[in-house]
Amino acid sequence: MAMGMISPGPVVITASFVGYLVAARLGGSLLEGFWGSLASTIGILLPSFLLVLIVAPIPIR
Repeated sequence: MAMGMISPGPVVITASFVGYLVAARLGGSLLEGFWGSLASTIGILLPSFLLVLIVAPIPIR
């Protein structure tokens, strides 16, 4: 289990699934589930993307 969690795949899949379940139960439709899944996936990926985007140019200077 621990070896599977070090790769980003299971983390993103789990976050998307949980986001879908929460939004679908609160909103009551598949479309709400889709938006919840999308929001949770972006929430997982965006911080690391922004960190790389901000920190990567620093060694070049």
